[in-house]
Amino acid sequence: QCHQGYSSCYYQQQEQFVLFASRLPVMLAAADAPLVPNLERIAHFMLAWHQGANNLKSHHTMYSEIFRVPCGHQFNFDKQGVSLSRYYWPQQEVHSPVPLNRTDAVATIDKLLNQAVKSRILNCGRIASMLSGGFDSSTVTIYATNQQLPNQQSLPTYSHIPAFPEYAVKNANEVGNEKPLIEDVIAMTTGLSPNFIDSADYSVFSAMQNTLAILGQPIHAGINSYWLLDIFKQSSVDGNTMLLSGEMGNATTSFSGIFQLLPFSQIYRQRGFLRAVKHKLVAPYLINPWRRLKKRLGMM
Repeated sequence: QCHQGYSSCYYQQQEQFVLFASRLPVMLAAADAPLVPNLERIAHFMLAWHQGANNLKSHHTMYSEIFRVPCGHQFNFDKQGVSLSRYYWPQQEVHSPVPLNRTDAVATIDKLLNQAVKSRILNCGRIASMLSGGFDSSTVTIYATNQQLPNQQSLPTYSHIPAFPEYAVKNANEVGNEKPLIEDVIAMTTGLSPNFIDSADYSVFSAMQNTLAILGQPIHAGINSYWLLDIFKQSSVDGNTMLLSGEMGNATTSFSGIFQLLPFSQIYRQRGFLRAVKHKLVAPYLINPWRRLKKRLGMM
């Protein structure tokens, strides 16, 4: 599985056969020659530069000779070679009818969230959840406590806290020590069994190397590997077989829309007058047209 928890299928076409596996390290171990890094793909990945549904290189990996079957695709190979065909894309799933008012919208979201969490904990043994105190992991954790958890009197949660809170980031836009937020969620939610982990004995660089060995590729924001691996290890030691994470929530549950498309007043409240002018007046009418012109003229 990849680091986001989705099962993947990797493949490599060699002279006499096609090799495929669900994990990159297996492909690396079976390689019959040194592999060449795909520097373009590595750069895109480390910058979180995702090119959308129509990305023609979505099957590329960080190794030039190894490819991945994209989500919603099937992998075919015969005497003529290898081919991919798409049979499903999530954008085809439209929830209708669209809620007519706020009350119906809240009820619909509540139903979908409940179904999403429930579908992930069926027949999975002992369930636990990561909890950062943020909107995404808190949402998943709270909905998990509402489910029937066989042979569990409580839901274990695992939270990373800084080993040296006095040096944590402190400003208006960032929270370096999330423990107060986590404690607020715990206080408002019944049935939780919290675990706080500071990962003081975990080396940041060793964890990044371990992650590379486990996954066969680096991960974005790899500096977080040390506390992620520590939480995974402790959860496993405690006998949990499923750890809910709320990962990718920034692009789903708590996604507030494309910043530039927000109303002027909202940008002004969040970022101030100058940022609001830049995103609503300067960028749309001056910067973006100039960039499009340069692109048409082949200047970029």
